[in-house]
Amino acid sequence: MNIYIVTDHFFPDIGGLEQSTKYLSEELNKECNVEVLTVESKITYKDNFSFPVTRFSTVNGAPYLEMYDYIAHRHKDKVQAICFFGFSPTWTDEHLEFVSMAKSKLAHLVTFKIPSLKEFSQFVNNSERKQKFDKIDFIFCLNEGIFQELITSGISSKKIICQQNCIPSTHFTPPNSAEKLEIRNKLEIENETVLIFTGRFAERKRVNLLVDVFEQIPEATLVLVGFFDNRFDAGSSFTVQPDSKIKVFEPTFNILPFLQASDWYITASVAEGMPNALLEALSCGLPAIATSIPGHAEIIRHGYNGLLFLPDNVDDLIRQVKSALKSSHEQKLLSQNARNTILDKYDISYLAKVYKHLIFSKNDR
Repeated sequence: MNIYIVTDHFFPDIGGLEQSTKYLSEELNKECNVEVLTVESKITYKDNFSFPVTRFSTVNGAPYLEMYDYIAHRHKDKVQAICFFGFSPTWTDEHLEFVSMAKSKLAHLVTFKIPSLKEFSQFVNNSERKQKFDKIDFIFCLNEGIFQELITSGISSKKIICQQNCIPSTHFTPPNSAEKLEIRNKLEIENETVLIFTGRFAERKRVNLLVDVFEQIPEATLVLVGFFDNRFDAGSSFTVQPDSKIKVFEPTFNILPFLQASDWYITASVAEGMPNALLEALSCGLPAIATSIPGHAEIIRHGYNGLLFLPDNVDDLIRQVKSALKSSHEQKLLSQNARNTILDKYDISYLAKVYKHLIFSKNDR
């Protein structure tokens, strides 16, 4: 069984969509022949996966038409599935042309995953693009906000599958006390309450707001692991004072020790799909302090596995952070609930079953 996964950029551990693509590809590849097709980039990245990744040159300006030819030349008959993950901001029309041709000529099943709110409206913004997009069999959306956006845009609810991201819970595990202390010593993080944000330092993530708030909360350490990114929106600028307890680390291909060194995950983001970074943190036993937005509200239950605050509300954020710092007993309870949340609903094996069910059902007809 041959499955192709197509995504505009594929640099796992750098971007959330890429990371979820990797997790699913690894799981599906246990039973199917999975290959990821993507574009080349200036980012230096060494492919080291359990499945093949083929990168297409952007020199000629038409990498997606080359992907079409690549599949067509390798297979006389239609393949079982082509799964598209996200839009292409640079080659949107060529990308959607590939989507349309994939359904008519290349694959029995074509799916498309929309990773964030407003991306559909941004890229499928005229009748010609809409006509091409309509060829898709099923559209995966990550939260209720994206679902409503699709319905408002005229997409049939029969095509929409609301399915959150999932992560490998056997990899993202909580440390014991001795392990946490050892990791903190290696990372030179003080042994006190540590809150962490991981991901892109983009404008919509509001990392600058976290920095401003934690300059006022000296009794805790804020750890930031990520990179400044303006691919999809403006970059977030902030300055950390020399005597601050805010520690900034460059992006890493191994986020696990940073999560295991922390006590809470925190995010002030104002727009999300279904953030892998949040799921990975919960899996490591970190309750979350998060904005009450689609993509967070589906995962975090206030007082059960984390705390929610109003977007862009500094007073509410400070209130929730101070509440988190008060009780170590409550933190332990929320930590266990955070881990159980992932084990109950968000392990990658569940998501793979959803895709395999669609693929087998379509190809058995």
